Amino acid sequence: MVTRIKPDVIYKDLTFFQGKDVVLAINPGSTSSKIGVGTKINSKIMIYEEDLEVETINDFSKGWKIICEKIKVFLQKNKIKRIVGVCGRGGIIKPTSWSLIHINDGCVIDKDLLTDTLVHPEMDHESNMGAMIAANIAEEYKVKAYILDPPTTYAYSDNPLARLTGIRGRERRSIWHALNCNAVLRAFGRYLGNNEPNVIIVHIGGGITVAAYRKGKIVDVTNALGEGPFSSRRGFTQYADGIVDIIRMVRKGNSLESIMAKYMRFGGISSYLGTKDLRDVEDMIKVNDENIQIDIDELLNCKGFEKGIISKRNTTALDDKKFRSAIKGLAAKRVLEGMAYQIAKYSQAMKVPIDGPLDGIVFTGGGANSKVLIDMIKDKLGEPIFILPGSLEQYAMIDQTFKAYEGELKSAKYKPIHKYPSKIKDQFGLMEFDLAFKKPKSIYLISHLEDLLIEAKKVKTKPNMVCIRADKHSRTAIEICDHLLGEVVFTDDISEGVDLLEKKKTDLLLKGEEISTGQFLKPVLNKIQCKVKRISSATAVEILVDFKKKLIIFTDAGINASISEPVLVEEIKNAVFMAQLLGIGKNKVPKVAILSASEHVSDKIEWSRASRKFSELNWPVIVDGPISYDIALSPRIAENKKFHGKIKGDADILVCTSINSANLLYKILTISQERPVANGVIGLPVVVTSRGDTALSKAYSIALSILLLDSY
Repeated sequence: MVTRIKPDVIYKDLTFFQGKDVVLAINPGSTSSKIGVGTKINSKIMIYEEDLEVETINDFSKGWKIICEKIKVFLQKNKIKRIVGVCGRGGIIKPTSWSLIHINDGCVIDKDLLTDTLVHPEMDHESNMGAMIAANIAEEYKVKAYILDPPTTYAYSDNPLARLTGIRGRERRSIWHALNCNAVLRAFGRYLGNNEPNVIIVHIGGGITVAAYRKGKIVDVTNALGEGPFSSRRGFTQYADGIVDIIRMVRKGNSLESIMAKYMRFGGISSYLGTKDLRDVEDMIKVNDENIQIDIDELLNCKGFEKGIISKRNTTALDDKKFRSAIKGLAAKRVLEGMAYQIAKYSQAMKVPIDGPLDGIVFTGGGANSKVLIDMIKDKLGEPIFILPGSLEQYAMIDQTFKAYEGELKSAKYKPIHKYPSKIKDQFGLMEFDLAFKKPKSIYLISHLEDLLIEAKKVKTKPNMVCIRADKHSRTAIEICDHLLGEVVFTDDISEGVDLLEKKKTDLLLKGEEISTGQFLKPVLNKIQCKVKRISSATAVEILVDFKKKLIIFTDAGINASISEPVLVEEIKNAVFMAQLLGIGKNKVPKVAILSASEHVSDKIEWSRASRKFSELNWPVIVDGPISYDIALSPRIAENKKFHGKIKGDADILVCTSINSANLLYKILTISQERPVANGVIGLPVVVTSRGDTALSKAYSIALSILLLDSY
């Protein structure tokens, strides 16, 4: 027996909400965004939902503005004015255990949360726009903004056994339909009259989540992006042989994007039958002919489904159209049975973490509308079966935000449980590298070097500076930056400058023209503690006009004369820190190219094999090497050379494996090509410029150093 649970929600026309206190629920998408308007009367939630069509959004860091404007027009047109709260769908952020997270607290916006949703999220997803949209709308109406149950809500706090993967340094991730599953949990609890049920909730949508709740708390969950049953559009990716298969496809020249599309968008039922819609599958099953003798499994696993049908054509007397329909019906039945089998299998497995009597298994999501599928699953299970079809996401956001508004529910500040990844050993077992990145306190969106001067002006406290052995270019640079600086002292004595820095009577030291980098840095490094681990690396930023005026970071042209593996790790981390500070990289995830004379591994080329080893470590950003300079910066050359790596002309950071190559690259850019640059040193309050730099480059370097000074 299957019991249908009715959601505790009433739907109304939009005019009903005019003049009432309402909460907005925002669920953004790449082509349309669902907006919910809800109010609460006598403890009943009443809502209106509408899909707002938008042009296809590829860059979520900018697309949120388009959706924001659409929502504002929608609110004005429909005279929705009395907004008391806004809730956006949570994005793919770092794992957090709290359900309702506030984006703003009074006038203070949580920059860490907004940074982790749009600047460097765990992965690209349209839901990442939810927090920024909610914050923007809430700011206009002077109300609080929230996100609720993001997909990365941590599921293993009460079950440490579920965290283990069998791979040291790699913990299971919980990426699941937390928003809908938790809403269904509350609805099921109300139905039972028990707020702490032992229940398994299965969300069947584009992805599938199987979640185990013990006494109302989540204790285990399948990762909807790789674990558990295949769905209407997603296939398996979690097994070791699947990973090997992906690696083989990459080596054959397939892009990672096309491979992920195969698994995540065109896998599952879509891969077998060419449709993601379960209603189409049910229609196919209705016309299947059990009398046809055919090996349907062979047909499903051949590369071309239509060609496979043609090859079997002579096995029946049916006409071509009926034959095709009958074969597709048999295939549809087998595929849906396979999906039902896997859902039932994983549902039974989730009884283990519950470790007690089960109150029921609840099926939700669009797939719960399929009676054929639910009947197939039911036949394999002995527990009480409940269905709550569709989604309660909009209802949940409105309901929980109203509870926060009325003081019934507390929200929390965004606080990640931990960061992925932590310390791991490289695959050669030679040493342990800490790949966790220090995150800048502030984020700036720098498109051109001129933006450095604009953004540095926004820093609240103007730093004092000492210039050591000033030349005319240094003095001109200081004049350009006069509005950015406090007191400026000129001296020829480096020890005097270091003493002032040590006693905190100044904030920055600027290297002038008549002193070498070695003479300048030695007393600084002897007396001043670096704010980053172990190594401080010089990082140069320049505009490359030939590459669409894209800002490129390269390192290390001035500090680390001797490069070892630990030093290279820290240089990469420092360069990424600067990239994140300046908002460099697609969706603010920078691509790091470890430069070499050739993109092929060769024992005759220094650092060649080590570069490949580094590129295979579990970085939270994209790192590739060895890679030649031309492939790193030219998509055309990458294509001509048939390069199949992770970076094809779109590098954001160039890592040189010797100070010679970095310094030579620096001099070619600044002298032969006369490009302006900005130099920044990570972790030390110094401005290290080349004696050949122009006044403008020195000014850019001062501005960048001010931003760095304010970022630790």
